[in-house]
Amino acid sequence: MSLLKGLTEHIQYSLIRLKKKMPLNNPLLPLIKSEFGDLFYVVQHIASELYPFKKLPEEETGFIVLHFEAAIIQSENLRPYSALVVTSRSNGVSTWLRARFRKRLPKLQKIKFVTPLELVKETNLHKYDIILSTTDLTDFKVDYELISIFISDAEMKDIQHKLEKIVSAKGDDVDFPGFASDTKKLPETLSNLKSMHQFYGLIISFLESIYIESGSDMTRNKEDNLRSFSQSIASKKPDLSSDKIFKKLSSLEARQKIISGGTNSAYFLVNDNVQTASTHIFTLNHSIDFQIEDGLKSPVSTVMVFMLPYELNAELLEITTYLLTVLTEDDAAILLAESGDETKIISLFTTYLEEFLEHKRKN
Repeated sequence: MSLLKGLTEHIQYSLIRLKKKMPLNNPLLPLIKSEFGDLFYVVQHIASELYPFKKLPEEETGFIVLHFEAAIIQSENLRPYSALVVTSRSNGVSTWLRARFRKRLPKLQKIKFVTPLELVKETNLHKYDIILSTTDLTDFKVDYELISIFISDAEMKDIQHKLEKIVSAKGDDVDFPGFASDTKKLPETLSNLKSMHQFYGLIISFLESIYIESGSDMTRNKEDNLRSFSQSIASKKPDLSSDKIFKKLSSLEARQKIISGGTNSAYFLVNDNVQTASTHIFTLNHSIDFQIEDGLKSPVSTVMVFMLPYELNAELLEITTYLLTVLTEDDAAILLAESGDETKIISLFTTYLEEFLEHKRKN
């Protein structure tokens, strides 16, 4: 119920009670005066001038104060917090911090991560409720809070307390996104929704088509292992030929078209006659020497084969590019990919793809 509607209904009945001089009982009055003292005396002063009575009972003022306080609480809950977080370029750190905030401080919904170098490009720092940094910002003139990468519950409570004070102090300057400031037109909104719908569908399909298995330790022969990978993939995709997959994997390796991850991982991108993308991950008990760079062989014990349609739409291309960027540049993701632990590898894909969707939704 809105403040106006709630007050209107209450005042209608209170006028009747006061005119008939019916006794008022407000057992919460002492608590109201104690907890909301300033608001109580402001309401008492203004209401006494507006009510057509010589003296307004404090019990009645107490009831009115509760309506205002309920509206204040509701407005605070509607208004999400925003933060600019300065940290390293690692997607792993930003993903970890975002996950912590989502769990411990869900009202902090608008978060932008920048590096110290990117910070100088931020021209309107005052649009953020708070600025947080995992590193000391030398010569930075705006107030900010220094936090640890592995942010503790105590730090989280301190941030929440400061956000409550900051947002409360802003008062009428609070910006509610999506109302007066939103100039999006219906076609643009529909286009964005359709695009997001496609992203969700592709990622659901992607996550449903992740296969992880341990490779045999019977042989270190490269060709034997590539043939074993091909047979495994074909068993999951009956329309595909294992011989054809083997030839493509061998060709990619021979032409040094394998993508190198960390110290012992390699990624094959194979286009074939498939309707949906799938990922086949092989964790080996030994290393295989793959030709990744000119004249150099690298020992590999984690192999990922991405089976992709011949024609990739823009959305699938963006998802694939994002994953490969994470798997080749993010230290935390590389460690998970090379862990050999199925649970950790699945967590890698789910966490980063959720992060991808969250980023797309907010942008």
